[in-house]
Amino acid sequence: MSLQYFDFIDRQELRKIELNNNGKIDGNEYKYEYEQLEEEIIQDNGTNQFYIFGYPFCLVYSIIIVLFFYIVTKLLTF
Repeated sequence: MSLQYFDFIDRQELRKIELNNNGKIDGNEYKYEYEQLEEEIIQDNGTNQFYIFGYPFCLVYSIIIVLFFYIVTKLLTF
């Protein structure tokens, strides 16, 4: 959920920079603020590493939680 939030924030910042809303940055829109935003997006290793390290961890963690609650509900329904 935090990845979605930061992606939303980056899109909002890009909308502030893009003046004519054509989906690309033209010559008159290429400013210092766009360069800074571009650098932040390129050097954001958290979103790139999530698919390598975070997703498998979250998947295993979710499976453990589901199995735990499944076992607990089976034991309590006797």
